[in-house]
Amino acid sequence: MASEATPLSDDKTIEKAVWHYVGAGVLWISLLLTGMALERLGLTSSIMAGILPGETGSLRTQATECQRNFTQMKADRDLLKKQEDTLQAQIRALRAKVGADAQ
Repeated sequence: MASEATPLSDDKTIEKAVWHYVGAGVLWISLLLTGMALERLGLTSSIMAGILPGETGSLRTQATECQRNFTQMKADRDLLKKQEDTLQAQIRALRAKVGADAQ
């Protein structure tokens, strides 16, 4: 009987080791997929803001400043384009007036 008990316990030990590695693999894969899902949904920014407030806060401030500068630059560009169009119209009107006076 003692000879029969040894192979059975060895099989159980190997089976436990295999299930341990399978369980650890499943755990790591699920953690990886959960992290990818959170990143994809954009939920990590709020989580990371609590953990790393300095870095996240400064990056958020820089992004806001860049967006504000970009909006201001677009507004300035549109204003300059309107001014250019107005000046072009005035130049055409003056040239037409000078051309009519010369004849």
